[in-house]
Amino acid sequence: MKNSKKNIFAVIKDKKFITLILTLFFAVIIAASLSPLSAFAETSGKELSDTVSIEECEEVAKIWISRNYTDDTQTDDIIPIMAGDKVMSYCVNFKNSSGPNGYVVFDAYRYTTEIVSEFALSGKGIYDTLYENAGITEVTPYNSGTSTANVEKVIYSLGAYEYAVSENNSGSKFYTSYGTSISRTDINEIGEEVKAVKEMKSETDSLVPYSGYTDALIWGSQLPGNNDNCLIYNIGNSPDFIPSTAANLRNGSNQNNYVPTAGANILSFYSEKRGFNKLGSNRQTIYGNIVNKSGWAYNGSGEMSNSKLKDAMKSVVKSAGYTLSIDTYTWDRWSSWTRDLRAGHTVYTVFYGYTAEGINNKKEGHALVAVGFREYNSGHQYLRVYDGWNASSDRYLLFNSDVITDKDGACIYVK
Repeated sequence: MKNSKKNIFAVIKDKKFITLILTLFFAVIIAASLSPLSAFAETSGKELSDTVSIEECEEVAKIWISRNYTDDTQTDDIIPIMAGDKVMSYCVNFKNSSGPNGYVVFDAYRYTTEIVSEFALSGKGIYDTLYENAGITEVTPYNSGTSTANVEKVIYSLGAYEYAVSENNSGSKFYTSYGTSISRTDINEIGEEVKAVKEMKSETDSLVPYSGYTDALIWGSQLPGNNDNCLIYNIGNSPDFIPSTAANLRNGSNQNNYVPTAGANILSFYSEKRGFNKLGSNRQTIYGNIVNKSGWAYNGSGEMSNSKLKDAMKSVVKSAGYTLSIDTYTWDRWSSWTRDLRAGHTVYTVFYGYTAEGINNKKEGHALVAVGFREYNSGHQYLRVYDGWNASSDRYLLFNSDVITDKDGACIYVK
């Protein structure tokens, strides 16, 4: 043992050995300092693998409550949103003494380019709304050895602010945001595309490595809150209008009716809240008139195009003795939306997911109506929307979310 220790000390005292170690050490430091991207290299590698825990997410939810609520609101469920085999985000539901009181979707990655992708400050969460749209009454979570036909709570991302839930514990059938059925194969393929889009964004964006996901000093400044110096604008009477869902308006067997639903919500808003009551006696009539004028088949398998919707809306409005103004944006910038929303006009909005090389070699779009916005001093920009699957006037979507690959806008209003 004594000889062994002597040999070790002899090696350590060897000046050449020490010089070599020091040279290598300083070479690594210099190389790192010369590359401004080196600080983000490790972050980029961790972005999709280092997922925060539900416990950490719950701590951030407490900060969110302190910044956005003044009543007895507390955290309810925390439900993972899956994309492929990864937890992409968490939907945190809130409740108060009166019942459900909004939700927020937090990014699940510890190293992130965005924190809150969407939120509502009242109403039901995403999971309950999905089940309601599918016409499924949620029962006790599945337990082995029973016949209970439900699973533990999981939401599946379909990109572009669309989701799905499983009908039963076998996972053989799923329902989308619009209450339409979708297969496990489609769920998996779309999930992989959503994940690929986020990976692509992480490679191009400068990722900010948060040292502590629940650090109040960091997240307190990054989480949007009502007590911020926030610019809030809603077009007149829009908070009092509850939009119709695609499932409620649907006629026939065609289920891809989110585009005519968006158009019907625009015209119904102008009929009910702006006094253009000749547009139709009720919302179903307005929806039916749009579909009939477009030539779109109630029982077809395709989707209504944006151009067909606009032409059909013009025809419906003209038949009622009014004029429809449509300004389709050439450049889809935040300033275009805020300009027209400030003028009191609705903005037909399409968010696209996937990439040109995605499923079926096309982009998948999600049509909705923008009726307001929030612009926080932290730089966060959210549209308040009427969506065809969520009967709420209190839903906010991040304008430049990681899951959005493109967007289209058109200012549409009746005069």
